[in-house]
Amino acid sequence: MRPEDDPPWDADELRAIWEEHRPTTFARVAALERAVVLLAEGRLGDGDARSARREAHSLSGAVSFFGYDEASRIAAELETIFSDATRADPDRLHDMVVKLRSELERLPYTS
Repeated sequence: MRPEDDPPWDADELRAIWEEHRPTTFARVAALERAVVLLAEGRLGDGDARSARREAHSLSGAVSFFGYDEASRIAAELETIFSDATRADPDRLHDMVVKLRSELERLPYTS
């Protein structure tokens, strides 16, 4: 059977897969939240910034699979910002992470 012959994913199946991945996804969001706090406190080290960049990168790819296009866009932008966090605005990053979490808290495949 060729891939194009496979039946399309059912929304209920995708929601079930999302529920399996949800805890890991929100752990990544929490890691970004911690990085923003460290940045605001002036304690974000190079390793912390690299870790935040990796978490944002992982989120960007993973959540797009589940239909969270805006969350994916925000995560990709966070990835870029954490590439050189020395000039980042902590308030802007905080707002972005809040928006990211909000986007991910809505049910996928409902819009």
